[in-house]
Amino acid sequence: MKNTIGNTIKKHCHDNHIPITSLATKLKYHRSSMHKLLTKPDMSINTLMAVSQALNHNFFQYLWVDKTIPTKEEILAMRNEISQLKTQVSQLSHENSLLQKLVSYSR
Repeated sequence: MKNTIGNTIKKHCHDNHIPITSLATKLKYHRSSMHKLLTKPDMSINTLMAVSQALNHNFFQYLWVDKTIPTKEEILAMRNEISQLKTQVSQLSHENSLLQKLVSYSR
């Protein structure tokens, strides 16, 4: 079974003995529309919010794949690396420009 938000919702309903038809009723969906929605690979934010409210469960938490948040030190290190890379790009761009002039003069 693919790891989609629809499958996560179906599992939650199954684990908590909530029939999908009950969820459909709460959301004012037809039963077949609800099943179709839960088999799609994606879901709109508004629909996910409505499902979360109907089931009193935060399904948005499953959308975050990497739950590690960088530390302040890691963010600072990344910013420093970005700054160094920008400087390097600028230097290489200047070098490239000089080389292009050199090539055009030698023709």
